[in-house]
Amino acid sequence: MNNSNVPGSITDSVQDRDNFPLQSKSDAFELLRANYYALHDLTEISRYLSTAEHYIQDYEETIDKSEDEVLVSLRNRQKELHGQITWYRSLFAPIRRLPLEVLSRIFALVCVECKFSHKEIDCPSTRLSHVCAGWRELARSIPILWSHININFSWESSIRCGPDTIRSILTTHLELSQNLPLSVALIRSRQA
Repeated sequence: MNNSNVPGSITDSVQDRDNFPLQSKSDAFELLRANYYALHDLTEISRYLSTAEHYIQDYEETIDKSEDEVLVSLRNRQKELHGQITWYRSLFAPIRRLPLEVLSRIFALVCVECKFSHKEIDCPSTRLSHVCAGWRELARSIPILWSHININFSWESSIRCGPDTIRSILTTHLELSQNLPLSVALIRSRQA
């Protein structure tokens, strides 16, 4: 075995690892066929084996890390494609084929009035406007959806919506009801 081909020590340099001299099969066969070899040959062989095994482990770690990075990259790309498929499939939803006049009529039937009390705020026109940008634009363009509000003031002190919320809801309804009269019912009831 040639001394120049046997590295002196294990290093962590990728350049050292990648330039590590591989022994030819004929050198290995020559050593295997020899009945005797010098003690210094065994030391060199041992050093070579140790370094080669270290580099094998280093390659394994590098391969594992690369596989993990590639897998993460592929999973992210797959997730993006699933998202795009979902978006494009939604374009085929039957609701998208309805004429806006029909959808407007459905909205008007569903959104009879906005109610809010100490327990909840129930405003169907607001909920419809949160479905998607198209529905928001359509709902905000239909004045009748925003022309009725019922405010229930109860005796309980834990009112969920304070004066700022009530003012905001009234302002929104007043703006979006456009020229239609705004019907506001103030109800005061006792809770049992």
